Amino acid sequence: MTVESTIARANVELANGRLWRAKEILSSSLSTYGYAPKIYSAYANLLLESGDDLKAGMFFLLTVEKPDEAQRTVIDLFLKRHQYESWKQLISSFPKPAQIDKRDDYPAFLRAHLISKDAPEALSPRPLAPSASNRSRILMLRAGCFLAAAAAVVCALVGAVTILLWCFAPN
Repeated sequence: MTVESTIARANVELANGRLWRAKEILSSSLSTYGYAPKIYSAYANLLLESGDDLKAGMFFLLTVEKPDEAQRTVIDLFLKRHQYESWKQLISSFPKPAQIDKRDDYPAFLRAHLISKDAPEALSPRPLAPSASNRSRILMLRAGCFLAAAAAVVCALVGAVTILLWCFAPN
């Protein structure tokens, strides 16, 4: 199935009043076709129509070279949500197929935004390493799990000994 036929199927569902089905078709196609701006754009328009402005903003950001007023409004909403994040964090919020290696392969509007965040030409969309506070939380969680398991073993042993003593105790 081609990108165009997938979009056509979604449009048929939309024309028949089944917005949910059109959304389902396009969202499931996002990873099928990789970073395909036509699918992303169709999905962005559908999200905008359904009132999901924040998500529509992300998909318009990934597809439009020069946004119109409606697109710019939802893109600004998305960017405002991510305004304090680095370019790496912004890219990590994109769907996996849209986390590409070259900044210049993105549309002009997104490319300009990435440049303003000092993103290099060669992007590294790998997940960020856990921060020090996250590492300490992970260690605390592991220690807590170990202590809970040790307590369960001790309780099981005490219970087993108690049952044995009860069974074999003289009357």
